[in-house]
Amino acid sequence: MDPKRRLGHHLIELLKVSAKFGRANIEHRRAKEMRRSAAGRISFTAGGATAPLQGVGCGRLVGRAHLRGEHFRAGRLSARALKRRTIRGVKGAEGPDALLQRAGLWYLLGASLRSPRCLRRGLKALRRGPGGNVALERMKAETLLRLGRYQEAFSTFADLAKLPRAAEELYVSPFRLRHDARLLERLASLLSEPAIGTWAKALRRALEALEQEGGPCPGDLWWASVQDLPRHIAGLLREGRYDRLTEVCPPPRELGGDPLRDRSWTICEEEYEGSGLLVLDGFFSDAALLELWTYATEAPCFRSLRPGYLGAFPWDGCVHPLLRRTAEELETKMPRVLAGHRLARWWFFKYLHGGSGVGLHADDAAVNVNIWLSPEQPNQRGGGLEIYRCAPGRGSWTADFNRVLAAGEEDVARAALRQGGVDRVAYKQNRACIFVSHRYHASEAFDFPDEQNPRVNLTLLFGDRSPAQDRRR
Repeated sequence: MDPKRRLGHHLIELLKVSAKFGRANIEHRRAKEMRRSAAGRISFTAGGATAPLQGVGCGRLVGRAHLRGEHFRAGRLSARALKRRTIRGVKGAEGPDALLQRAGLWYLLGASLRSPRCLRRGLKALRRGPGGNVALERMKAETLLRLGRYQEAFSTFADLAKLPRAAEELYVSPFRLRHDARLLERLASLLSEPAIGTWAKALRRALEALEQEGGPCPGDLWWASVQDLPRHIAGLLREGRYDRLTEVCPPPRELGGDPLRDRSWTICEEEYEGSGLLVLDGFFSDAALLELWTYATEAPCFRSLRPGYLGAFPWDGCVHPLLRRTAEELETKMPRVLAGHRLARWWFFKYLHGGSGVGLHADDAAVNVNIWLSPEQPNQRGGGLEIYRCAPGRGSWTADFNRVLAAGEEDVARAALRQGGVDRVAYKQNRACIFVSHRYHASEAFDFPDEQNPRVNLTLLFGDRSPAQDRRR
């Protein structure tokens, strides 16, 4: 039997089993399942959403297959796990963890089969959960993305960003405090709100106190957990509305018209299909570029700390309508390249004035779209992108090719990868690089001396890594 038909047969069996088995002896089976769950828990990333699997028989195998890019195998194992859960009566468990487990399995099965029906089953499970649960809301948003329901997904991410973060998940650093204080000072001037200026002063005082206390390493590149800070510094952060700026910043504007400049997209697709790399100048329209650059300088969503830069991810509140429109237009204009590849993740990165940018890595997706937004400066240096003509081997773990490398380790890896060829793309405002996500790539070292105009890039990822990409080396 054809593998896809066999996997579909698993799904049919699962649905039949669900209808056949009633609620008899559910409490007995649930108790047995709880004993099994004590054996351990794993976490895996399903399109960016963490979904713990516990006590589902082949849960560990599902997670391993997904993290190695073996999506078809992960889907087959998910069908088996869902079938086992139904037979044991686990369906009756309505706690957040149980709902998240079930939704994660339906997600992987739906992703493997490209089945909206399976994805909707996972969505149905998530909607039975309690409101305000971060993990459930994030999985809901990821599932909506997979279904192509972008507007609902963006709305869910916006609601998710408003939920307070747990103390153990909240971090602070000198460069984040400087960034947030400058943002508040800018807003105080634009909105004529004295209270906002008071919050900025509180963050400045927290920065001074933090620098006096010292950090684990010199300069701006360290950060610390807020719950580990002295009480007086934590109090200044609360006074300065730290990590709560979404409460005061105005929502982004909705722009009409096509955000992308007109060009021969058929020729663009042919170039991409020939080399796996496409460079486009003047990517956004003038109005869209100005709006996104303004958003990058004024938005409160740069909440994720990285070595030498800040990230604005969907769960941070990075949900400008132009990002959704850009994804929709690209799917329309490049149907061959993006066929079957939904928008999966996106982010802005904003860097310190001098640094090395993002280190060597590959992304667990099908297509990368990277656009530089910052105006070019008279004394700037570097800031482009090196895209290597090599990809991780088939079955590689995500953690093996998407992690922070030590300086010496990265130098050795870059030297080895250059033997296979490298494409260097120079920095230019409004230049887009579209390339196969699984190719290794890294930022060039740079210096953007004007702190009011830091280096900012926007990245959109589409689709899943596939075995065909693994072979393209």
